[in-house]
Amino acid sequence: MAVWDELRVALSELVDTGALASYPDPRHDRDDLPPYRIGLAGWATGVAADLHHHFGSDVELQVGALSYPDPKPVAVFSRPAPPTLDRTEVRIELDGPGVVRSGDVLRTGLRVQNLGASVLEIHTNGTLTALFLDPNTGDVAGSYSGAQSLPLKVYRIAPGDTKTIPLLVGTDSFVPELGYTVPAGDWPIVADFKLGGGEVLRSPSVNLTVTKR
Repeated sequence: MAVWDELRVALSELVDTGALASYPDPRHDRDDLPPYRIGLAGWATGVAADLHHHFGSDVELQVGALSYPDPKPVAVFSRPAPPTLDRTEVRIELDGPGVVRSGDVLRTGLRVQNLGASVLEIHTNGTLTALFLDPNTGDVAGSYSGAQSLPLKVYRIAPGDTKTIPLLVGTDSFVPELGYTVPAGDWPIVADFKLGGGEVLRSPSVNLTVTKR
């Protein structure tokens, strides 16, 4: 059996499991040669092991933001850290669940209070994306690495006012030493605000708890 014919059977069995993040459509014939690229959820290391065992170098596997079986960054948050908003200018709180299981995605809210003297205009795609920070270095250790839609939604917060902005919390690890997902523990998270003039500023951090899977 050709590699694609065998692989499409395996992919068809995985379509409804939530393990697949990106993959060639098993409903269609293909005449190109392997390797075939397959992206998997960060928790799906068992699925990755099975695919690697059966197909070897005929598949290029990505689990979360890292390659598999040799965990190297594929989807990396590489932008230099922007300046952080002072806590005298903005107050940040979670507005909703503050706990997520390692490997899962959490949709919650970020309550933003403008303590400054001018309108705070935050440009988003409808949501903000949480970034997990290494508590020792301040580097980004993980986030959501999947594709997102790009509609523009602007939140304008007048001085003294508070608005809640949807917050997407993904637990894909960007650091091979941590594993494929952000491990259990209490983590500081932030979100980067793209302001009206194009400037990007980082929010103060809030704590979020990651639990074991």
